[in-house]
Amino acid sequence: MVESKYTPTTQAIISSLTKHDPAVSEALKNVLFNDNPSKVAKWHALFADPLFYPKQNMSLDEMRAIAYKRLKKVADAKLFSIYDFINDPKNLLTAHEMLSLCDGALATKFTVQFNLFGGTLIALHTDRHKEFMSKVDSLAHMGCFCFTELGYGNNAVEMETTAIYDEAKKEFVINSPTTLSQKYWITNGACHANYAIVFAQTLVKGKNEGVNSFIVPIRDEQMKPCTGVTIEDMGWKMGLNGIDNGKLKFSHVRVPRTAMLNKFNDVTESGEFKSDIKKNSQRFFKVADRLLSGRLCISAMCISGTKMNLLIAIRYSQQRLSVGASGLSDTPIMAYQLQQNALLPLLARTIVLNLGYNSAKDLFANPKGRENEVVRVCCAVKGLVSWNYEKVSTVCRERCGGGGYTAHARIHEGIQGSHSGMTAEGDNRVLMQKIVKDILSDLQKELHRQPQMTRCPERQLPKQESVGDLESLMNLVYYREVAEIKSITEVLQKKIMEESKKFYDVWMHEISDDIQSLALAFSERYALENALSIAAKVTDLKAKEVLAKAIRLHCLLLVRENLGWYLANGVISPKAGLALEGEYQQAVKDIVPHVNDIIEGFNIPKIPQLAPPIIRDYIKFNEQSDPDNVEAAGGFFDFTKGPKL
Repeated sequence: MVESKYTPTTQAIISSLTKHDPAVSEALKNVLFNDNPSKVAKWHALFADPLFYPKQNMSLDEMRAIAYKRLKKVADAKLFSIYDFINDPKNLLTAHEMLSLCDGALATKFTVQFNLFGGTLIALHTDRHKEFMSKVDSLAHMGCFCFTELGYGNNAVEMETTAIYDEAKKEFVINSPTTLSQKYWITNGACHANYAIVFAQTLVKGKNEGVNSFIVPIRDEQMKPCTGVTIEDMGWKMGLNGIDNGKLKFSHVRVPRTAMLNKFNDVTESGEFKSDIKKNSQRFFKVADRLLSGRLCISAMCISGTKMNLLIAIRYSQQRLSVGASGLSDTPIMAYQLQQNALLPLLARTIVLNLGYNSAKDLFANPKGRENEVVRVCCAVKGLVSWNYEKVSTVCRERCGGGGYTAHARIHEGIQGSHSGMTAEGDNRVLMQKIVKDILSDLQKELHRQPQMTRCPERQLPKQESVGDLESLMNLVYYREVAEIKSITEVLQKKIMEESKKFYDVWMHEISDDIQSLALAFSERYALENALSIAAKVTDLKAKEVLAKAIRLHCLLLVRENLGWYLANGVISPKAGLALEGEYQQAVKDIVPHVNDIIEGFNIPKIPQLAPPIIRDYIKFNEQSDPDNVEAAGGFFDFTKGPKL
């Protein structure tokens, strides 16, 4: 074999790809994981059980069975309880972060059992429900969340399922009157749930008192559907087939009066409806509150899945060899600018979104004084994180070539999971509308917190002649939100006040793109603002430098992607726009020596059997033919030594 001869540039890049400072990675672990670090080791120890190792070539029944067995193993480990909503709120999101590293179907079944089912019980129960609640953690009471209907997704307040109070028998009669009223996409419903929390229009003495929730048995002790309950299996999906999604219909199913979750609304034995909440619409938002935490649960799953796919693509790229200057296959593809430009800006963006998510995690655990921000922050974070998960997964799959297309590479899990996350607990695009409605409402009340800019006299940014420094980039990102708010308020005023158009018509038919632009500008500002705040508090100087470089690259990426807007609005000069590309390309190169520090800072479990063969010894793995033989690929690729020539 001819001896490999690298050019000096290639040699320098390959050397930088083997660099690693464990102290920096340790510091980054503490920054990126926003909870008690001791929890991580317990989860990683659990995942060492062979039950959690990825498996291929399974039937639908086998996928569902293993997802349930894994969920039961998690429940038995007692690493989370529904009472953590009260005692340790962050633990809910930490559990989702951990589970997503292992199995998206498991994580989804977990989120329904513990957040939607268990969390609703915690939020809406009274003393009469406590005995029932005591059996949720163990899965003795396995639950599903019957909220979405075939005909009512984003407009669930108009759902058709009814709960009519029978005063004589002191019972509610749950009924699905039409095909459109069947409860749809019900996780845990097709196979494993024996109880459901059913949301229904509540009719008392002939009056509709709005949507309330009820504990309804759906299967007996032999796991057969209860009388009046029809359960249909929704079958195969585009992914996450370990989740047993079902359709549920109720035909005059009777439950006792006490089945109503009655913290905010109640019906007395004499048939009187009691509530301090006057409007049905406001009652709806109270009883549907778990969807809010659900958006952060999805964000938690997506942020971990994103980091897993970046690990896979980068580690594979560090050992996969292709053509070098000598014509030999002696150069890792991670040394190519093509590969770096595809992966490293996404790595930087994921760090910023991780820190933005961490801030949302803090807000969820302690919203005191900022209650008005919670809804829009949860909407913003879910949107950014799930869209980023999809983009990262698609790019990682492409940049790994055929190696990333096999099922055992696991990258496809991110494509499937992100598409689920983009519409679960609220369609991202509809949530963007909710963000803008909240911003406009708070502007009227003088409650909206505008971005804190350093170069914005009277909120008009002077034209930027240079955009390379972080302060300029920060102001450019922040200014877009300010400008979009100004633009949309002026358009609304003109069309409604001057042209006498209806708000609904303007909102739904004329300014849809403006709404999305403002929502994204707010969301990006929120993520960046909190990333900068968190990075400023980091005491390890080397880790602080890595974060600064990642944040700067992320900002350059945002401005680069929206360069047309900045030029068209006269925010930056053509000269600065031309110079931007050089700044961006150099910022990508500046991340290369820190790739290993960042990837190891993700703290992915060091369990080879959980990792795909392409980031282990993929040559050895391909010497045999069983895709389930995860042992065959041996240990992890040693990135500190570089690829084998």
